[in-house]
Amino acid sequence: MTPIDHNGLHALLRERAGLSEDEAAALAHALDDIQESAQKIYGEILPKIMACASLEPPAFRELLDDIGDEFRHIAYHIEDSQLTSS
Repeated sequence: MTPIDHNGLHALLRERAGLSEDEAAALAHALDDIQESAQKIYGEILPKIMACASLEPPAFRELLDDIGDEFRHIAYHIEDSQLTSS
């Protein structure tokens, strides 16, 4: 994934979306954190799962739990961003 220009995104959110300073900062931060979680899932956890077909069930389950943790982190930021609320 291409890194996000946090400052540029923050400025665009303020100027183009009319978000307040706090709203723009929160959304830019949320998007950064979502990207980090996605990178962790696809760049670290899934490769471990695919490379370790012989893992014992508890170790395999731990990796799935790690994905669940990242999903919860993403879900928190989706909710916190308030972009999905009507």
